[in-house]
Amino acid sequence: MPISTTLSPTTLDPALLGICHWMGYRHQLYRHYPLTEGALVSELAGLLSAHLDSSLSVVLEQSYSTLAPGGVAAERADIVIGPRSTLSELGRRTVVTPIAAIEVKRSKYNDWSKDLAKLSRVWSTQADWTAWILLLDQAISMQDAENRGWVGPNGRASRRRQSWKNLPYVVRRVTRVRSAHANTVHRAVLLELV
Repeated sequence: MPISTTLSPTTLDPALLGICHWMGYRHQLYRHYPLTEGALVSELAGLLSAHLDSSLSVVLEQSYSTLAPGGVAAERADIVIGPRSTLSELGRRTVVTPIAAIEVKRSKYNDWSKDLAKLSRVWSTQADWTAWILLLDQAISMQDAENRGWVGPNGRASRRRQSWKNLPYVVRRVTRVRSAHANTVHRAVLLELV
Protein backbone atom coordinates (compact mmCIF):
# COMPACT_ATOMS: atom_id res chain seq x y z
CA MET A 1 0.00 0.00 0.00
CA PRO A 2 1.53 3.35 -1.02
CA ILE A 3 2.13 5.89 1.73
CA SER A 4 0.11 9.08 1.45
CA THR A 5 2.28 12.15 0.99
CA THR A 6 -0.47 14.56 1.95
CA LEU A 7 -2.49 15.01 5.10
CA SER A 8 -5.94 16.56 4.89
CA PRO A 9 -7.32 18.88 7.59
CA THR A 10 -10.33 16.54 7.84
CA THR A 11 -7.92 13.81 8.96
CA LEU A 12 -7.19 15.94 12.02
CA ASP A 13 -10.87 16.47 12.98
CA PRO A 14 -11.06 13.75 15.68
CA ALA A 15 -7.86 15.04 17.32
CA LEU A 16 -9.04 18.67 17.17
CA LEU A 17 -12.37 17.78 18.76
CA GLY A 18 -10.56 15.66 21.33
CA ILE A 19 -8.18 18.45 22.33
CA CYS A 20 -11.12 20.87 22.76
CA HIS A 21 -12.88 18.38 25.05
CA TRP A 22 -9.64 17.77 26.96
CA MET A 23 -9.14 21.54 27.48
CA GLY A 24 -12.68 21.74 28.86
CA TYR A 25 -12.09 18.80 31.19
CA ARG A 26 -8.82 20.29 32.48
CA HIS A 27 -10.48 23.69 32.87
CA GLN A 28 -13.20 22.16 35.07
CA LEU A 29 -10.63 20.45 37.28
CA TYR A 30 -8.01 23.20 37.46
CA ARG A 31 -9.80 26.40 36.49
CA HIS A 32 -7.23 28.74 38.08
CA TYR A 33 -4.20 27.05 36.49
CA PRO A 34 -3.85 27.73 32.76
CA LEU A 35 -2.66 24.86 30.60
CA THR A 36 0.92 25.09 29.38
CA GLU A 37 1.75 24.85 25.71
CA GLY A 38 3.78 21.70 26.43
CA ALA A 39 0.74 19.98 27.96
CA LEU A 40 -1.36 20.88 24.93
CA VAL A 41 1.30 19.59 22.50
CA SER A 42 1.68 16.35 24.44
CA GLU A 43 -2.06 15.66 24.55
CA LEU A 44 -2.51 16.57 20.88
CA ALA A 45 0.35 14.25 19.89
CA GLY A 46 -1.34 11.39 21.74
CA LEU A 47 -4.66 12.12 20.05
CA LEU A 48 -3.02 12.32 16.62
CA SER A 49 -1.19 9.02 17.19
CA ALA A 50 -4.48 7.38 18.13
CA HIS A 51 -6.43 8.71 15.13
CA LEU A 52 -3.91 8.73 12.28
CA ASP A 53 -3.22 5.78 10.01
CA SER A 54 -0.71 3.30 11.45
CA SER A 55 1.65 3.99 8.53
CA LEU A 56 2.21 7.51 9.90
CA SER A 57 4.33 8.53 12.86
CA VAL A 58 4.12 11.59 15.14
CA VAL A 59 7.42 13.12 16.28
CA LEU A 60 7.69 15.90 18.87
CA GLU A 61 10.20 18.77 18.83
CA GLN A 62 11.94 17.95 15.55
CA SER A 63 14.61 20.46 14.59
CA TYR A 64 13.81 22.79 11.69
CA SER A 65 17.25 22.01 10.25
CA THR A 66 16.02 18.44 9.54
CA LEU A 67 12.84 19.71 7.86
CA ALA A 68 14.40 21.91 5.21
CA PRO A 69 17.73 23.35 4.13
CA GLY A 70 18.36 26.62 5.91
CA GLY A 71 16.34 25.70 8.98
CA VAL A 72 17.87 26.83 12.27
CA ALA A 73 18.96 23.84 14.38
CA ALA A 74 18.02 25.53 17.65
CA GLU A 75 14.40 26.01 16.54
CA ARG A 76 12.02 23.05 16.66
CA ALA A 77 8.60 22.26 15.26
CA ASP A 78 6.14 21.20 17.97
CA ILE A 79 4.75 18.23 16.02
CA VAL A 80 5.95 16.63 12.78
CA ILE A 81 3.95 13.92 11.03
CA GLY A 82 5.58 11.62 8.50
CA PRO A 83 5.65 8.08 7.14
CA ARG A 84 6.67 5.54 9.78
CA SER A 85 9.04 3.98 7.22
CA THR A 86 11.19 7.16 7.26
CA LEU A 87 11.77 7.21 11.03
CA SER A 88 15.44 7.47 11.92
CA GLU A 89 17.73 8.46 14.76
CA LEU A 90 19.81 11.63 14.51
CA GLY A 91 22.04 11.70 17.54
CA ARG A 92 19.68 11.23 20.47
CA ARG A 93 16.61 12.53 18.61
CA THR A 94 14.06 10.72 16.49
CA VAL A 95 13.35 12.37 13.13
CA VAL A 96 10.93 11.65 10.31
CA THR A 97 10.61 12.85 6.71
CA PRO A 98 7.75 15.35 7.04
CA ILE A 99 4.42 15.39 5.28
CA ALA A 100 3.15 17.96 7.82
CA ALA A 101 4.48 20.16 10.62
CA ILE A 102 2.28 21.71 13.30
CA GLU A 103 3.10 24.63 15.58
CA VAL A 104 0.75 24.74 18.57
CA LYS A 105 0.05 28.06 20.28
CA ARG A 106 -2.11 29.20 23.16
CA SER A 107 -3.60 32.17 21.40
CA LYS A 108 -4.44 34.18 24.52
CA TYR A 109 -0.97 34.19 26.02
CA ASN A 110 1.47 33.92 23.12
CA ASP A 111 2.13 35.90 20.01
CA TRP A 112 1.40 33.29 17.34
CA SER A 113 2.69 35.51 14.55
CA LYS A 114 6.29 34.70 15.62
CA ASP A 115 5.67 30.99 15.05
CA LEU A 116 3.88 31.78 11.80
CA ALA A 117 6.95 33.70 10.59
CA LYS A 118 9.37 31.00 11.77
CA LEU A 119 7.39 28.18 10.16
CA SER A 120 6.88 30.22 6.97
CA ARG A 121 10.64 30.81 6.63
CA VAL A 122 11.40 27.09 6.73
CA TRP A 123 8.34 25.94 4.80
CA SER A 124 8.91 28.34 1.89
CA THR A 125 12.33 26.80 1.19
CA GLN A 126 10.86 23.34 0.62
CA ALA A 127 7.09 23.31 0.10
CA ASP A 128 6.54 19.56 -0.37
CA TRP A 129 4.98 19.25 3.10
CA THR A 130 2.08 21.01 4.79
CA ALA A 131 2.66 23.66 7.46
CA TRP A 132 -0.04 24.37 10.06
CA ILE A 133 -0.43 26.66 13.06
CA LEU A 134 -2.95 25.40 15.61
CA LEU A 135 -4.35 28.04 17.97
CA LEU A 136 -5.89 26.62 21.14
CA ASP A 137 -7.69 28.50 23.87
CA GLN A 138 -11.01 29.21 25.50
CA ALA A 139 -10.47 32.93 25.03
CA ILE A 140 -11.16 33.05 21.28
CA SER A 141 -14.69 34.43 21.27
CA MET A 142 -16.97 34.00 18.29
CA GLN A 143 -16.93 37.77 17.79
CA ASP A 144 -13.11 37.80 17.82
CA ALA A 145 -12.99 34.90 15.34
CA GLU A 146 -15.42 36.75 13.03
CA ASN A 147 -13.46 40.01 13.35
CA ARG A 148 -10.25 38.24 12.32
CA GLY A 149 -12.05 36.70 9.33
CA TRP A 150 -11.49 33.16 10.61
CA VAL A 151 -15.16 32.20 10.57
CA GLY A 152 -18.16 33.21 8.54
CA PRO A 153 -21.59 34.11 9.92
CA ASN A 154 -22.45 30.40 10.08
CA GLY A 155 -19.56 29.73 12.49
CA ARG A 156 -17.58 27.62 9.99
CA ALA A 157 -14.00 28.20 8.87
CA SER A 158 -13.79 30.97 6.27
CA ARG A 159 -11.28 29.07 4.07
CA ARG A 160 -10.24 32.26 2.33
CA ARG A 161 -6.70 33.47 1.87
CA GLN A 162 -5.60 35.96 4.53
CA SER A 163 -2.30 37.37 5.66
CA TRP A 164 -0.69 38.47 8.88
CA LYS A 165 2.35 40.74 8.49
CA ASN A 166 2.59 39.69 4.79
CA LEU A 167 2.54 35.96 5.70
CA PRO A 168 -0.31 34.27 3.79
CA TYR A 169 -2.46 31.59 5.41
CA VAL A 170 -5.89 29.98 5.08
CA VAL A 171 -8.17 29.01 7.97
CA ARG A 172 -8.86 25.31 7.38
CA ARG A 173 -10.79 24.29 10.51
CA VAL A 174 -12.48 25.88 13.48
CA THR A 175 -13.55 23.40 16.15
CA ARG A 176 -15.29 24.38 19.36
CA VAL A 177 -16.75 22.73 22.44
CA ARG A 178 -19.03 24.61 24.82
CA SER A 179 -19.11 23.78 28.51
CA ALA A 180 -22.46 22.53 29.81
CA HIS A 181 -22.08 24.13 33.24
CA ALA A 182 -20.11 27.30 32.63
CA ASN A 183 -20.17 29.93 29.95
CA THR A 184 -16.85 28.90 28.37
CA VAL A 185 -16.00 27.77 24.88
CA HIS A 186 -12.85 25.80 24.09
CA ARG A 187 -11.72 26.39 20.55
CA ALA A 188 -9.15 25.08 18.06
CA VAL A 189 -8.33 27.15 14.96
CA LEU A 190 -6.21 25.41 12.30
CA LEU A 191 -4.32 27.81 9.99
CA GLU A 192 -2.47 26.48 6.93
CA LEU A 193 0.41 28.35 5.30
CA VAL A 194 -0.12 28.97 1.60
